[in-house]
Amino acid sequence: MLTEQDKNGWNLSMSIAKYQDAATTASHLSWLRQLIEARTLEKKDLLKMLVQQTQMKTTFTFLILVIAQTRDVVVTISYLSLLRQLIETRIPEKEDLLEILTKQDQFGWNLGMGIARHQNATTMTSYLFWLRQLIEAHVFEKEDLLKILMQQDQKGGVLGMIIAEYQGDEVLITYLSWLNQLVEIHVLGKEDLLKILNQHDKEGWTLGMRIVSYEDSVKTKPSRRALLQHPELASVTTYLFLLEKLIEEPYALKKEDLLEMLTQQNRDGWTFGMLIAEHRDVETIAFYLSFLRKLIEIQWLEKEDLLRILNKQNHCGNNFDIIMWRHYYTAFQHKHRALIPRAEELESEREKIQKEQGLSLQEAKLWLRHKRAFQEQLSKIKDSTPLSCDDICRVTELSEEQANEFDQKTKLLQAMLKIDVLSAACLESESKFEFRNKIISFLEEGADRYHYRISEKARLYEYAAQSRRAKSESTFFESETTRFFKNIAQKDRESEKLISQQQPVSHSGHL
Repeated sequence: MLTEQDKNGWNLSMSIAKYQDAATTASHLSWLRQLIEARTLEKKDLLKMLVQQTQMKTTFTFLILVIAQTRDVVVTISYLSLLRQLIETRIPEKEDLLEILTKQDQFGWNLGMGIARHQNATTMTSYLFWLRQLIEAHVFEKEDLLKILMQQDQKGGVLGMIIAEYQGDEVLITYLSWLNQLVEIHVLGKEDLLKILNQHDKEGWTLGMRIVSYEDSVKTKPSRRALLQHPELASVTTYLFLLEKLIEEPYALKKEDLLEMLTQQNRDGWTFGMLIAEHRDVETIAFYLSFLRKLIEIQWLEKEDLLRILNKQNHCGNNFDIIMWRHYYTAFQHKHRALIPRAEELESEREKIQKEQGLSLQEAKLWLRHKRAFQEQLSKIKDSTPLSCDDICRVTELSEEQANEFDQKTKLLQAMLKIDVLSAACLESESKFEFRNKIISFLEEGADRYHYRISEKARLYEYAAQSRRAKSESTFFESETTRFFKNIAQKDRESEKLISQQQPVSHSGHL
């Protein structure tokens, strides 16, 4: 009786879900549960009922009908509870449950998509929590979860995109945070997260694009139109934080992958950044520009990459600059124009470091990427103590061998950074001897693990002579502290020259 279908393919459960109210449907689910507990229903009959489809134009299953027609939180959660109890009694096997969750209607929508489209935040959050429970209970493996999350409807849309299109900002943040949690507990790898974020539908829209804008079809929904006119900030920042997490993790994201995400265009030629400039508010655009600035600072983007992002054009010939200036020219003129010069400044500094310190391109980038973190660590260290090898290893996340090699290659840069920190710390001090003593203590005692050559110490004393603290003592002439450090540097150079002249003589005498 439960699985018998009429000429249009409807069975009893489908009819109840279609034509009865939420209370009746909930009672029907409760009755099914009792039949299962009493072993009245056989496994094959139950599974047949759950995945049966109608033969009409809209080929809904009973499962989708419950969601699409009732739109009732209690009913949907009751259905999820029923499935959970079935799992606990091992009535459906893993393959059976996966079939239930990935069964698609004629539009390609599965259970999760139906919840995202028709249900509220409570139900959607419950569904995500339920999926995590299945993972933690080892009912599903990573591959099963990815199949659910990346399954596409007929338009190429996936669960995350439908959440972005039909759910509120709160649910979207929950979904992004949920993905992040799955990465943190090692259910998903960073490469899996990258696949989810990079997946696009048939019109070229990615999850990021969906977050900042919506297709024309949703404008027929007043609530979505209101959201488009008054967008929230949080979902965009959460998405960008996810990208930052991928960037900060070594080897999780390649530069080419990031550029693809930031330059990928939909069917109309719009990129993620263009959509932010077109649809989002001042605070969101400011956050996006800060995000680009951070990528420049940590050496992930160079001038050419930045130009590639900003100069992409949509089919109307507009790029990010034109779209942003059309709406917010005054608000972002300074912040936007500072991006390219800052990229050029860092490239110049990197080239200088390579030339003067003999570092490779990657080593110079690594130094600039972590320079601020090194400086913060040095600020915590008192007096003449330099960075330790453990500090280098922890900040750069290099292996111990690689960190030791990097430590020795950047010893002069580390010393200069320490001098800058000491200079800043003594800037307000009236005693000129405090700064001098700290520099001498650092170079002669504190940094002995670096085994500086005499010429290297001379170079560092000359650097200290040009520090802000040394120059602050006099406006027009060389300060006493500047002359003091220059004299030490001069004596060191003379001493080194004398030693180099004596070495051949000493060698001959020995022979």
